[in-house]
Amino acid sequence: MRFTVVLVAAVVLLGGCGTEEPEPGLSESITGTWVSEKDLYVTFNDDGTYDVGTEVGAADREFGTWSVEGDVLTKVTDEDSRYCGGIVGVFETEVLDDGERLESTVVDDECAKRVDDFLSLTRPFETES
Repeated sequence: MRFTVVLVAAVVLLGGCGTEEPEPGLSESITGTWVSEKDLYVTFNDDGTYDVGTEVGAADREFGTWSVEGDVLTKVTDEDSRYCGGIVGVFETEVLDDGERLESTVVDDECAKRVDDFLSLTRPFETES
């Protein structure tokens, strides 16, 4: 009888564990391709690189590395980029509308061109799960 009570208590206590999926962090949420209001494609790759171009993967405007700490996105533009070469941009970033919209606020960025292109992004097409 005592064994049955302990077993039932264990099932009840453990039954609720692990049933709720944790929300993905900002890094996981922004990985993939987005489009700006100016029809520029911004791709955040899962290897920590990014590119910005007039077509998906074109990187004809800007490319470099990105990282996230909390809700702060940092972009370090490669020296060889057409725009913003070598400039670091720091943005407070939030994913909205069930992962379909990315909104950023400038914390620090000396590249006006990037600021104009980057603050509001949406998913251009259905993303893979």
